[in-house]
Amino acid sequence: MKQIKKILIVIFALVTVVVFFLYGPIDYFRNLWINTAMNTVNYKFLADVFYSQSTIDKVMKQSFVNNVENTHDDLPPTQYSDKVYYAALGGTTFKGHIIKIENPKSVNLLVAGNQKGELIEDLIQSNNYLGGINASGYIAEDKRGDVWGYTVADGKVINRCDRGENQHFVCGMNQNGKLVVGRFDDSELEQSQFLWAVEFGPVLIVNGKENEITYTSGGLAPRSAIGQTKDGAVLLVVTEGRKLDSLGATYKDIQTIMSKNGAVDAFMLDGGSSAGMYYDGKVISCADYGEDTRRIPTCIAYK
Repeated sequence: MKQIKKILIVIFALVTVVVFFLYGPIDYFRNLWINTAMNTVNYKFLADVFYSQSTIDKVMKQSFVNNVENTHDDLPPTQYSDKVYYAALGGTTFKGHIIKIENPKSVNLLVAGNQKGELIEDLIQSNNYLGGINASGYIAEDKRGDVWGYTVADGKVINRCDRGENQHFVCGMNQNGKLVVGRFDDSELEQSQFLWAVEFGPVLIVNGKENEITYTSGGLAPRSAIGQTKDGAVLLVVTEGRKLDSLGATYKDIQTIMSKNGAVDAFMLDGGSSAGMYYDGKVISCADYGEDTRRIPTCIAYK
């Protein structure tokens, strides 16, 4: 009888803790749970189980950033070294990696040559590049090589957004080695002269100013992002997630990493199970649950 009583007390305590976190007076835990679930492909039901659709919609609306500037057309330096640096990252809920490429003109967008997509290591090696991270999203699970959103490669537009929207979160490199980020309408994109560009988002930092992002935006997940410092160096960041030793990072976490490393412009790329980094001849950060890197449509790579 005493054993049963102890078990019931433990169950009651666990239920109390769960109820407190999900329905208590502190919105942080509720918002983090909803953002984490809703920013996955397969686990959105974990938000539906505990919350009404109106609550989910309210939280997600608060988390989404709409009003952003576009990068100013100031010119970066013209002389660069060819040095590349790597460092490990760590936070309360994540571990990750950052690569700093001092010469922005050595950075390019690589595109998969088939509908199935390519592993990041194969995409980089086959094009004789040294390293990089995943970039844009894909149209469907069975067509991971078909890029989603506005995409420019080798100065040519290879894809436009097909969602009927007229404003797009885009990140790209111009002919001066300047990383351009912002929210562009169709006419602005038509007039742009990107060497390469991808659509995703949100914009984290623009013109040295951090965009307003809540601490729970995006939830905890694997992340990929790109940024550029005032002296032109390109920053590539990947954080691991959905693992026991690395639950994941929020948009705010990535924004903080970029800011601390001197980024004046920074942009979120596709994350989740697509997040991956290739450096020094090997994959050093990959998808969740310990699986190998997944096939992707594009990656941002450097020579």
